[in-house]
Amino acid sequence: MALFGLFGSKQKGYASPWLQLTVLYAMSPEGLAPEHAFAIRGKVIVSKPLQFEFIKSGAFLAFYPGTAAGLQVANALADSLRNYSYEKSVPSFGVSVQQDECLAQMNAAGRLAAKPAGTVIAQTMNLALTEANAHPG
Repeated sequence: MALFGLFGSKQKGYASPWLQLTVLYAMSPEGLAPEHAFAIRGKVIVSKPLQFEFIKSGAFLAFYPGTAAGLQVANALADSLRNYSYEKSVPSFGVSVQQDECLAQMNAAGRLAAKPAGTVIAQTMNLALTEANAHPG
C-alpha cells in the first residue's frame, strides 16, 4: 500500500511509476582534468536536461524527456562531447544515449523528484564504457 501511495491515491487515481526518459552517460575511466570537467558541465547545462549529476570525477549522467525532441538534444550533446574529447585529447572518453522507461516521478515543476532507476541506465553506462575502452588515450 505504501508504494502505491507514492504514485497517487484511490480518490485521485494512480500514476504509472514508469516514465519514458532519454538517458545520456559520458565517462572517462581515467577521470577528467578539472578544465575538461568544467567544459563538459557547461555543455550539459546549456542542453537543459531534466536532471544531471556527476557520478565521479570522470563520469556524469543526464536525463532528458523520453520524446523525439529529448533524444535529438541528447544525441546532439553526445556528438558535441565526442568532438570536444577528440579536439582536447581527453583520454578514453565514451558517451552513450539510450531511450526507454525508467522508474521515476516528476514533481509539480516538471523536474525529476529523485534519481531515476531502470535497466536502461545500466545499459547506457555499459555502452559508454565499451566506447571508452575502444578508444584508449
